Amino acid sequence: MNMKIIIGSVFLGAASMLAIPAEAPALYQSFPAVDGLERGKWSFKPRGSTQSAISMCVGDPRILFQYKHPSLSCTQTPISNSAKTVVIGYVCSGNDQGNTTITKESNGLIQLQSQGVVNGQIFSVSLEGRYAGAC
Repeated sequence: MNMKIIIGSVFLGAASMLAIPAEAPALYQSFPAVDGLERGKWSFKPRGSTQSAISMCVGDPRILFQYKHPSLSCTQTPISNSAKTVVIGYVCSGNDQGNTTITKESNGLIQLQSQGVVNGQIFSVSLEGRYAGAC
């Protein structure tokens, strides 16, 4: 009887270790470069351009990881993560994918570079993002 309890405990312990991922998914991981960013309206303008800014309401700054794929459910993989810069690679259904680098200058000013494929088309953007107030 004691042997069954020990074997059961060893089996459950081993099974629980298999269920724990080696690295936390991007969804649950802390990203200091974006976690403290202001929530609200942000204006994004191509760096070094006179084009008008594009505005977007940002409730969760992590949506910026998928700047060109904001509404798709994608698998994100952290590549680099520091207090000032985060780099995320992501793959979405179909052939959509991307790689985004966000560098925080302050909680209301970021530099965002993103490259990848959206709807079969290659994209590359280099933007400056500025907090513009409430949505």
